[in-house]
Amino acid sequence: GWVECDVAVTRDLQLVCRHSQCDLHTTTDVLQRPELRAKCSEPFAPAAGGRPARAKCCTYDFTLQEFKSLCGLMDGQVNEEAAAPEDLYAGPPVWRAQGEAGTCAEVMSHAESAALFRRRGVNAVPELKNTMDDPGLLALLDRWGLSKLDLGDLLVRELVEAGYAFAAGAPEYGRLGNKAVLQTFDWDLARHWARSAGLPVCYLYKTREAQALVGLDDARMEEAAALGVEYLGPPLWDVVQGDARGRIVPTPRARRAKALGLGLMPWTLERSGCPDGRPGACGTYYKSVGRAAFEYSDILRVLKALLHDVGADAVFSDYPITTTAFAN
Repeated sequence: GWVECDVAVTRDLQLVCRHSQCDLHTTTDVLQRPELRAKCSEPFAPAAGGRPARAKCCTYDFTLQEFKSLCGLMDGQVNEEAAAPEDLYAGPPVWRAQGEAGTCAEVMSHAESAALFRRRGVNAVPELKNTMDDPGLLALLDRWGLSKLDLGDLLVRELVEAGYAFAAGAPEYGRLGNKAVLQTFDWDLARHWARSAGLPVCYLYKTREAQALVGLDDARMEEAAALGVEYLGPPLWDVVQGDARGRIVPTPRARRAKALGLGLMPWTLERSGCPDGRPGACGTYYKSVGRAAFEYSDILRVLKALLHDVGADAVFSDYPITTTAFAN
């Protein structure tokens, strides 16, 4: 159904797929490349004097050509005792599938991803990352004389050029492979898109308090519905909960969103593992269900509640095999 490109920005203002503007040191082999790692925002520093090893490598440290030369790696952990840059990347956590660990995957621009999704007949749901709180990104935009809204418009243009040009009410939107939804945690950007983009918008949030830009209280939820924002992207813990009988049921927030006519795209299934290292319904994302979910199979019960009881339109997952098997 849906595939996501998290959208970051290169130094030459090209949009690329990365979960964060500044995760290249744990998602690519950049620290294995002396000529490139020297350009990182915070070059590698070894563990010393009780201070952990660290580095910070951002997409906007590199041109698109330099970015495309990297190998993509599975999102990994940091070896805080590393003495050399080559040793900082410690591989994926044990609760993640290890089959792709160590392979050199192709990194992609957003335009390439949109064209690929269109050819394969799947829906696109890109998220423009870190437009509120990344000083490096904001400084880059300032040097180009641009704003984050200009960046949002660039994302829309690339989707339209790939053939994703249908509003939620268009007859074509109902067909698989025609849908594209714009995602952001930035309320300013969500409002801008809702008023101008011509494509559906998903406003993502983490907290129940509507601060200057982030979060969602009841008033902002009502404003989103009035503006024509089509979807909310809540964390799992804000839409499902465990009840006294051990059932997984919708939260009042989820019921209120649906009553206002808002679609729901909650995040993220199988993003966290259990303390003993096994995969399962553990960690922050499942904190609202309590003891109603504690085994790996309970992820299917969470999915059932999301789709059948909450009425979610889509569910984000870091491991699509589970969601695909459930859907099939």
